[in-house]
Amino acid sequence: MSTEKRDGIVDGASRIVQSRAPASGVSVPRHLGAGSDLAHSLDYVVMLQVMFNLASGIECTPVAVWQQLQQRGIRSAKDAKELVGRNEVYEAFGHLTDAGLLIGGVL
Repeated sequence: MSTEKRDGIVDGASRIVQSRAPASGVSVPRHLGAGSDLAHSLDYVVMLQVMFNLASGIECTPVAVWQQLQQRGIRSAKDAKELVGRNEVYEAFGHLTDAGLLIGGVL
C-alpha cells in the first residue's frame, strides 16, 4: 500500500491504494488443463500470462503479453532458435477467443 507524503509528513487527505505486485499464483479450472479446448502449447502459456496479469492488475493486451513472453525467453513453436513472435501470440489470443475462454478480450 502507499500514501502521499509532503515534507516527511503524511497528507491526511491522501488515499490509501494497494501497490501493484505480481500474483503469487492463479487457479486453473480442471477442464482447461485436461480438456481439448486448446490444441497448441503456446495457447496455455498465453492464457497463464493473461491470468497472472489480470490477477496482478498488470496491463493485459496482446502486445503487452507478447513483450512479457519475449522478456521471459519463451521460444517460438515454429523455430526454437527464435523468441516467440507477435503473430504467434495474436493467433493464441484468437484460439482463446474461439474456445470461449476470452470474451471481448477478457478472460
